Amino acid sequence: MERIMKTFIFIQARYNSSRLHGKVLKKIYGKSIIQIIYENLQKIKSVDGICVLIPDNKENIELKKHLEIKNIPFFLGDEKNVLSRFYKASNFFNADIIVRVT
Repeated sequence: MERIMKTFIFIQARYNSSRLHGKVLKKIYGKSIIQIIYENLQKIKSVDGICVLIPDNKENIELKKHLEIKNIPFFLGDEKNVLSRFYKASNFFNADIIVRVT
């Protein structure tokens, strides 16, 4: 029996951007940028899941709360090691194919 491959889209995000602090929560026509990105990616039918990967630190608490309120799946991971964050998320979701969105 052939195993079906699972495809996940991981959105890399953090609140504390050095060039534009809090940019993922900035609003365009009443929706946050992260919400717009998530909703647009939901239109893709050939993926098994979409998840926002954020650093697990106090600077991202506001982002985490926003994602919870909007029912957007997220995964907390290492702040400094982005590769580790992606690796642990892919293991958690049993993802075979990863699409990275920044």
